Amino acid sequence: MYVEYSRTPIAYPTEAMEPYRLEKETDIDKLPKDAEFVVYAIPSCKQLAQLKGYVKLRYLHVEYSAGSDVFTAESSRMIADIPNLKALRFGLARNTKRLENDLTAGEIPCIGSFRNLEELSIEDTRCDASLPAAIGALPSLKALSMCYIRWNIEDMEVAKAFLKTSKLQRLRFGRHSGGSSTVGLKGITSQLGLTISNLPELVELEIWGRVEQNGLYAICLSKTLKHLILNSIRMHSEEEVSSLGKLASLTSLEWDVADYEKRDLIPKAIEGRDTIEQVYVYSSPDSGRRMTQEGMACIVSLPSLKVLYCEDAVSIEDIRPGVLSKLSKIQSLVLAVDGITDEVLHDISKCTSLERLALRLGPGTSDKGMKSIGSLEQLRVVTLIYQEEEGWIGKPQKFQITDEGLIAALGTLKKLKGLFLSRFTPILNPKVYEQIVSLKTLTHMSFAYGSPSREDLERLEALPMLEYLGMQTPKIPDGYAATIGKMKQLKTLALYLYDETGDQLMKSLGEVRPELEVLVYRW
Repeated sequence: MYVEYSRTPIAYPTEAMEPYRLEKETDIDKLPKDAEFVVYAIPSCKQLAQLKGYVKLRYLHVEYSAGSDVFTAESSRMIADIPNLKALRFGLARNTKRLENDLTAGEIPCIGSFRNLEELSIEDTRCDASLPAAIGALPSLKALSMCYIRWNIEDMEVAKAFLKTSKLQRLRFGRHSGGSSTVGLKGITSQLGLTISNLPELVELEIWGRVEQNGLYAICLSKTLKHLILNSIRMHSEEEVSSLGKLASLTSLEWDVADYEKRDLIPKAIEGRDTIEQVYVYSSPDSGRRMTQEGMACIVSLPSLKVLYCEDAVSIEDIRPGVLSKLSKIQSLVLAVDGITDEVLHDISKCTSLERLALRLGPGTSDKGMKSIGSLEQLRVVTLIYQEEEGWIGKPQKFQITDEGLIAALGTLKKLKGLFLSRFTPILNPKVYEQIVSLKTLTHMSFAYGSPSREDLERLEALPMLEYLGMQTPKIPDGYAATIGKMKQLKTLALYLYDETGDQLMKSLGEVRPELEVLVYRW
């Protein structure tokens, strides 16, 4: 599902900025000199040295695997020589299993020379005492992410080393990879919580893993924390969870319902808080844990709520009629739950301030409900996913929505910039494409689990502002390259492919549109 978070992930600029991805050494020959965001797949020191001349490069994501030489003094010097680098991320390459004992990070002794580095993310590796000490000495560091890290020294000494910087604004802790031979950051203790709460500029905290007894109490003493993200953690008592209500500056909260036996603990802890503007709540579909009617009512009644992301965290039966229509200030709503009905869409249509909407639809949704969506004239981004009968790879259930219903939903959305449709192929026809083409403000368009025919793609040429086109498809229709070559307004083509079928398309596009940015993701 397409989700537009307002917060910025560690070591990434914005979700709107697509990275240049370098898969092999020769790819750097195609990299424009004004590139700002680069993902480099398993580079050598020699390849990293080639980036020195890219003076506008601000964001670098280095992927590594066992045996790679990115964690050496030489490679860190190469990275430090990139003059305007602001954000650096080290992470495992795609389809690489967690390394655990296969990779030793070493000291990265030159990391202290990254004088201008503001964001740093290091994941899935082992480190010794010198690395956190060097991180703590970075003078400009504002954001730090340490996930699945294994340390060889005691937890609190590690924490003191990299938390001593007073400029840290965003902090992300991750669980360690396990194993009995090393000691990892096993949990947020009360002592560590106090250290965190005393960071004078800390605004965002994300925790993956355990929070020890009284750890949350200590964190909630922070007077600056605005965004709190709790992932895969389990609290010790209702009283400790209720301490979330003490965070006077809190504006955004995210949690997994499946982590709590009493599923309404957090909603009740924040009930009535007029500072909270964003709530992200989710649950794994097979956990069987959902909020109750009372929990959902607590969230919806938050007086200043502008963003609500809800994925499998509530059953549609527990969204009482009329509840969603109370979201008078809501600007962004993601409702990824099964069984959405026309009645639910009718309630959503009362949220006249909505600018972004993402829905998981299904057999309970008809043309009547789709017409309700069309009344939301302020919508800028719409994501519609049709629910599958057997997970995401089963056959679509019988459509109650017709092409006329989809046309009615889109007809009045004259300010729409992003349209993302998943599994709507059965009702996409020339009449629907004519309606899409009438949306002259559209800049982003994406099709998932199906792609337009060549003829339908040609119709999209009439969209004067279309910059981004995404497709997730098992097969590329013939003639695509020639058609896309005519779409001069298009800047980025994103392909989600199941095999090597896109190789010929990319080769052909390189001939007819060499300046077009093509992003390929393999499934």
